Amino acid sequence: MFSSAYAKDGLVATRKRILRGDRLRQIRDVRGLTQEELADRLEIGQSQLARYEAGKADPSLEVVARFARVLDVSTDWLLGLASEPQSHLTSNEITAREHVALDALRRRDLHEYIRVGMEEIEPEH
Repeated sequence: MFSSAYAKDGLVATRKRILRGDRLRQIRDVRGLTQEELADRLEIGQSQLARYEAGKADPSLEVVARFARVLDVSTDWLLGLASEPQSHLTSNEITAREHVALDALRRRDLHEYIRVGMEEIEPEH
């Protein structure tokens, strides 16, 4: 992760950045977009995008999600948690039970989600 230093009471403190600005710039270049073009698509200012790329500011989680959607990469990759830009699973890699659990999460049906999880732990006989 990137760090930034700032002065407080004469001391310099270091704060880790959540976004990998180098990766943001890399994928923007790969997609053939200028900072202005990407900023327009994201509905943010070009100067703010420049600060994100330079590691001088952190975006909100909403903006990180927009980066991922617009640039077709995973948020994990933008945050430095994955080594591949598109590290999401495909439907073929998810079991039927996992599909049911994901559907329950999307519907915010915690009881169904827990039921499916318990079946995984204690399969029906």
